[in-house]
Amino acid sequence: MLISLRWRLFASYFIIILVGVLTLFGAASLIANAFFRADIHDILAEKGSTAAGIEALNTAFNNGVQNSLLVAALASLVAAVIISIFVSGRLARPLHQMVVAANRIASGHYEEKVLAPKVKEIAELAAAFNQMADSLEHNEKLRREMVADLAHELRTPLTAIEGHMEGLIDGVLEPTPANFGRVQREARRLHRLAQELGTLSELDSPTLKLKLEKLPALALLQEVADKVRPQFEFKGIGLEVSASCEPANRLNVKADRDRLEQILINLLANALHYTDTGGHVTLTIRQAAERVEFMVQDSGIGVAPEHLSHIFERFYRVDRSRARQGNIGGSGIGLTIVRRLVEAQGGDIWIESEPGMGTTVHFNLPLS
Repeated sequence: MLISLRWRLFASYFIIILVGVLTLFGAASLIANAFFRADIHDILAEKGSTAAGIEALNTAFNNGVQNSLLVAALASLVAAVIISIFVSGRLARPLHQMVVAANRIASGHYEEKVLAPKVKEIAELAAAFNQMADSLEHNEKLRREMVADLAHELRTPLTAIEGHMEGLIDGVLEPTPANFGRVQREARRLHRLAQELGTLSELDSPTLKLKLEKLPALALLQEVADKVRPQFEFKGIGLEVSASCEPANRLNVKADRDRLEQILINLLANALHYTDTGGHVTLTIRQAAERVEFMVQDSGIGVAPEHLSHIFERFYRVDRSRARQGNIGGSGIGLTIVRRLVEAQGGDIWIESEPGMGTTVHFNLPLS
């Protein structure tokens, strides 16, 4: 059972006061009485009931009380020191452990943990400390994975460019438009990766500025669909825009136009990539309480349930080996950027998917 620090301190002070009071009463009833009784016999024997005797009795009484108070004060001081040492030791021990653990974490030992004591406030502090350590350990793991993935993402196109250029220089490859086109595609891949990393860094910055305004949701959806429609037609995939609310043309959303278009284009690019020829993609909007919900639904390959909780992580790939063969797949940053953009505008995003049945990405933004 956890006991509040406030009650522990109250109990320690109460014990000190109680010891002082009990000692005072004990001294008054025993010590003072003993001192005063001894003086009475001497004074009565020497001076009797004279004025000098009465004054001597008064002085003896005061001395007895003072001596008893002195003994009580010394006993209270001893009790206070003992209880204070005990209580402060119980409080300082877990705090010292946290200091040691903090120094080890600062040295890179993120697995360090502290035990929760039975003091409520310090136990809460210990729990928060352990949670911080877990978060740091998780972030460090993500950082190492991100550096490794980024190195791989850079290495793959650079290796391809280097191989093609060596082949062209040595005469193994003919200087044909097709070979130069392969080099150009790898260079574009590097450029796209650098651009996405720059965008992600910008979104991580606390100085990110958004121009939130009132936007007609359906009109903006149709505008974005018209921009990407040629790519869908080229691949033979249908693209539709619909609204499940009336009147849809009066549904306005509070958002940054450029950022909202970026979200939709990234989601449509994913849907286009993972939907086979003959499939279809649907853009839908509807009002959900005080929010506008956007849905991008495709009839593509879908995502297995075990991947859904990681789908928005940086460089996460559902099928890494397949994604990296022949430049299939993106950089693994696109959905991370989408999530940051949605959250920066006060929205939420989630995915529903079933392998072989397609994927639906939902996100909402405030109603205007």
